[in-house]
Amino acid sequence: MIPNTVKILAFDAAGTIIEPYPAVHHAYCEVAKSFGFVLDPLEIKQRFPNAMNRYFPLSWESQNARTNQDQQWTTWRGLVSEVLQEIPADKIEPVFVALWDHFRQPQHWFVYPDVASTLSALKQRGYILCAVSNFDQRLYDIAKGSPDLSCIDHWFASVDVGYQKPCVEFFRTVEERLGAASHQFLMVGDSLEADYRGAQNAGWHARWLQRNADQQAAANTASQQSTSLPTETIRSLHELL
Repeated sequence: MIPNTVKILAFDAAGTIIEPYPAVHHAYCEVAKSFGFVLDPLEIKQRFPNAMNRYFPLSWESQNARTNQDQQWTTWRGLVSEVLQEIPADKIEPVFVALWDHFRQPQHWFVYPDVASTLSALKQRGYILCAVSNFDQRLYDIAKGSPDLSCIDHWFASVDVGYQKPCVEFFRTVEERLGAASHQFLMVGDSLEADYRGAQNAGWHARWLQRNADQQAAANTASQQSTSLPTETIRSLHELL
């Protein structure tokens, strides 16, 4: 149920309303193969999450959460070089550029089946809809080429906000740009830290989305490590209706 004070619903992007298709590790291997490098998808799958944690650590501190487009390019280049470590340093650049472009293209992103109908219903009820994501400017290309996301009124990529979630400055900047107060927002996202706890820390309402077994496993881990496991969890966006 959506609280009565809420006027704006904010959705995370990757893992909440969209996901890469094919999966990241398969995409990395396919692009690498086009340059003559044959890699093991399972090995890439194992490396990627660890690299993400190192190159894109979440931070609550504003000085560590700052970001921009150039920084994202450089950071992603480092991550790709590490994950595709079989590719020599003097040959990685064109592979990285091809991967960067790959994930810019809407056809390489899958919109979850519950997204379009939920967004349409919420829109009809008068809510303002926005997407708020730790992402670079490729997010806007994905949005423009995805008809199922056309109900979203505003898109906020962290590179243009200037900060990444869960830093409170990210949420405050969104509030300022939309001219709304914190209690008027409901955040929906798959990240316990960046989306759910980040939003709550900023005074927003929040729902933690657990779509799959991996996210449910994360919930189990969180329950073992914390006494404040969220009760405001949903398994589908349809539960917002």
